[in-house]
Amino acid sequence: MISTGRVVGGLVVLLALVAGCGPELPHVVPVSGTVMYHGEPLAEAEVTFLRQDQPPGRGMTDGKGRFHLRTYIDPDYDLNGAMPGDYVVRIVKLESLVRPEDKSLAEVMARHPNGPKQLLPPRYADARATDLKAHVTEDGKNDFEFVLSD
Repeated sequence: MISTGRVVGGLVVLLALVAGCGPELPHVVPVSGTVMYHGEPLAEAEVTFLRQDQPPGRGMTDGKGRFHLRTYIDPDYDLNGAMPGDYVVRIVKLESLVRPEDKSLAEVMARHPNGPKQLLPPRYADARATDLKAHVTEDGKNDFEFVLSD
């Protein structure tokens, strides 16, 4: 007969092994903000916070130009926020290629063989050329405003 102590002891060992499995997740803090262009909120733009040797924080702006970053680690780990630190910020807004009357992807590609066009000045899409920066703090508000110009 197996004693209750052995069963409990076995469960404790099993839980300890399971708890040690999986990747070590980075510490992230909530990060949000607003993007303005020509004095108006910029909708449907991708905002990316880039930092060397770290997963980027990404978010899409809504109709009010607001974004909330997420840090994608792998399919099982998509974290709300970004890691504290200094970032270069890249913002991309692409033209919409699809029209309601389109019947197939082939129609869309025939009309736009080079893909979608960037609708913002190119410097904002290039991590080496952008002048947009952000400092994400451990205990700060981390709500940023980016005002873009031509």
